[in-house]
Formats: sequence, C-alpha cells, structure tokens
Amino acid sequence: MPAYIIKAALKDFRSPATWRRFKIKKNLPITELAYYLEIMFEMYAEHQYDFTC
Repeated sequence: MPAYIIKAALKDFRSPATWRRFKIKKNLPITELAYYLEIMFEMYAEHQYDFTC
C-alpha cells in the first residue's frame, strides 16, 4: 500500500524542538490525520491547530 513519511513539528516551540516522524497510508482522510497528530503530541483537543505544507 502506498504511504507517506511525514515529519510534523510544533510551530513556535523551539527549545527544545518538538517533532514527530511517522508513516501514514496514502489515502488517509485529513480528519484522521488530525486525530493521530493530537495523540502523538498529547493535545487531546485542548489546543488550536492548523496544517501547513
């Protein structure tokens, strides 16, 4: 199955830099990606976020 390797970093959080690298399937819906990012960064819907490329 085709996949992407993604590196996600927290903006405006530089010391120490906080990021995660992970692999997702190519057809993953953006809402599901957002859910996984919340878990990886321990956000639990408490923070505002937006996606940029």
